[in-house]
Formats: sequence, structure tokens, C-alpha cells
Amino acid sequence: MTRRSHHLLHISRIIGYFFALVLVVVLVLSAIPKYYFLVSSRAIINAPVQSITSRIAGRVTNLDLQIGDDVAPGQRAAQIENFEADASLMVSLRLERLQLNDRLKMIRSTQERTSRQLTFIRAQIAATRQGVIDELAAMVSKAESRVRYYEARVGEQQSLVDQKKGLVEAELLNASVVKPLEQKLAAARHELEAAQGELERAQELSQSIRRGDYSGGFATNLMALEFQEQSLDLENRKAGTQLANVIDRIDKLDGLMSGEQGRYENAASAQITALHKGRIVSVEVGHGDYLPQGGLLARSLDCSRSFVAAVFAGRDVAGLEVGTPAIVNIRSLGTKQRGHISKTVRYFSDGTENRYYKAFPEAKGHEIYVIIELERPQETAQQDDLFFGCHVGEEVTVSLGEPLFDRVVRLFGPDTPAMEGDLPDDTQPRQTALFQSAATELRTGLDAPLQSENQE
Repeated sequence: MTRRSHHLLHISRIIGYFFALVLVVVLVLSAIPKYYFLVSSRAIINAPVQSITSRIAGRVTNLDLQIGDDVAPGQRAAQIENFEADASLMVSLRLERLQLNDRLKMIRSTQERTSRQLTFIRAQIAATRQGVIDELAAMVSKAESRVRYYEARVGEQQSLVDQKKGLVEAELLNASVVKPLEQKLAAARHELEAAQGELERAQELSQSIRRGDYSGGFATNLMALEFQEQSLDLENRKAGTQLANVIDRIDKLDGLMSGEQGRYENAASAQITALHKGRIVSVEVGHGDYLPQGGLLARSLDCSRSFVAAVFAGRDVAGLEVGTPAIVNIRSLGTKQRGHISKTVRYFSDGTENRYYKAFPEAKGHEIYVIIELERPQETAQQDDLFFGCHVGEEVTVSLGEPLFDRVVRLFGPDTPAMEGDLPDDTQPRQTALFQSAATELRTGLDAPLQSENQE
């Protein structure tokens, strides 16, 4: 092979390798999702503020807090003394308890009295009812005897009439003899019907007494006794209801008195403790100041709950998702810290001083708040500077997006995991393999001309 042919082959190989390198770069860049930088200078590092309040009214005798101190849950913040504790509620509860005790005795006395009277009345009602039933049974028996007597008499008169009619038909007697006998027969039948009516009345009255359905007559005393029983039973049940209500109220009063006794014992002196961990950002009272019940002693914040609130135009960030990378420029440190979008809020208020350490930046109607969660290094979180270690209250600049080099390293680096929400689970391994195979191919192509020259 001539020298000229060798040079042409060498040039064609270089052009081929260059084309392969361009192809690999195009493939890599096409696999990287594009993020456009959006910058906002209206941003502030903020955090929720927690209040430390007093549960009693009194004067501050010991104050254990200063601005910048770290507090833990249950740590004492101050000592409160109150030498004018109000015992009026306890006195009123005791008076009501005494009144309820007297009422309880009266109700129990009424219940016992009505119970005894009910027992006596019910026994008397049972005896009276049985006496009435026995008397009615005797009347029924007497009525049955009368019916049998008149039945026999009617039979006797009927036999005489039949006998006389036979003699009249035999022309042994005159027909005028039969007529008086027929009149006696009719009178006997009438008396029989009257006796049967008395029997039916006595039987019906006896059955009604047994059923408890009666009125007037010899059952008047029984009715009066039953009316008295109903009245006593109603009074007894009413006393039982009142007794249950009074006992329930006494139980509630005992609970209130127990709690009030504890409150009264602790009302003269109490310790104010912190409920949450954090760092003191303001102390509202001094030694000897009077603090009302529920009054604010100090405020604290927890740096672990800090965030960045930045204002952006709504149309600019409409396509961004939670987890989008962000860079926060903290000017007091002269450094930039990484973070990501945790949420977006359409919030038009300036913020509440009692809720957050600083008011939110002012946002217009078309703007929204983008909340950034910082990825703070451990050593930054432990600093003790003007901004209490987490720079809460400092105005910062926020940039949404990520440098291309950092994006490539984060997506294809062997040790850096991908950010949640960037790519599907099966996409990044495929792109990493593609990137490694392209780099191997490029390295092999660049080493081939050197090996060829060494052989020649």
C-alpha cells in the first residue's frame, strides 16, 4: 500500500470516529430532559413559629430564656407566681355539692316511703279483688240455683197444663180449667227468664273483675285502691329518675372539684415549659412582668421545618412538577444550596406574623408561591449566626432548574441516584448502559490508529 493510500485511509478513519463521537453526543443530549432556568429575587427563607404561653396568670419570677437559646420539649422556660389565686369556683362547687346531698336524702326518703306504701296497697288490692271475686262466685251460684228452681217449676206447670188439656179433650173437664194453669205457666217462664238474666249478669261481672275491667257498684273500693296505686307508682318512678339525675350530677361535680382542686393548688405557682423543640426568636416579657392566663412568653422556631417561599408568575411554573430541582443563592454565605419544589400555593396574603417568622413576599393576582425544600449540609445546619443557624428570615434568590453538567452526572453517574420523579424506573438504566457503551466504542476507535501506526 502506498503512502498516499495510507494517509487517505487514516483520514477516512478519523472522519468516521468524529462522526461516531458526534452521534454519541447527540444521543446523550437527547436523553437528558431539558430544564429552563426561572429566576426569582422575591424569595425568603421562612419557618413556622411556635408560641410558649402561660397556663395561669401571675408574675414572672424566673426567666430561663434568651433569644438564640435552643429549647427541648418539656424544658422549663419560666416560673410564674400568683398569690391572688381565685377560689370562687371551688367554693360554688362545694355549695352545690352540699345542696345536692340534702336533695339526695329527700329523694331517697320519698322513694322509700312510696315503696312501702306500694307494697301495702298492692297487697290490699289483691285481697280486695279476691274478696270481690268470691262474692261474685256466691252470687253466680245463687243465680244458678234460682234458674234450676224456675226450670223445675216451669216443667211442673207444663205437666199440669198438658194433663188438664188431655182431660178436656176426653170431655171429662171443662175447658175453663186450663186457662188459669196456662197463666201460671207463663208466670213461671217469666220468672225463669229473669233468673237466667241475673245469672248472665253475675257471670259477666265476675269475668270483668277477673280481667280488671270494671266500674262502679261494689268494686268502687277496688277502683279507689288501684287509683292510689297508680299515683304512688308514678311518684316512685319520678323519685327514681330524680335520684339518678342527682347521682350523675354529684359524680360530675366530684370530677370538677378534683380538677379544680388540682388547679387551685397549682394556681399559686407554676412552671412554663416548651412544648416543641426549637430556637428562641423572641422573648415578650421580662423578670417581674405580669402575664395573664394564656399570655405569650416567647416564640421559637424549628430549623428542620424551614423552607423557601419564592414568587413566580403562574404561567412560567405551570408545567413544573413537584421534585423539580432548584438552586437557592444565600448571599450572607456567598454560596448556593440545592433544593427541590415541594409544593405550589396560590396564596395572596402577606402571611401572619403569629404563624411564620417573616411575612411572605407580596404576590400579585397572576403570581403564585413556589415552596422550596432545601437540601442543607449537616455543617450548615449547626452554624450559629445572625439567622439562627438555618438563615430563617433572610431574603434569597431562587433559580428553578439544574446545570447541564450536574444533570448529566446525576442521571448517568454510577454513585448518584436519580431524583424522584425525573425518569421512569426502566429509562435511566437503559440510558446509563447506552452512555457507557458509546464511551467504550469511542475509546476503542481512538486507540485503533495508534496501534496501526505502531505495527507499521
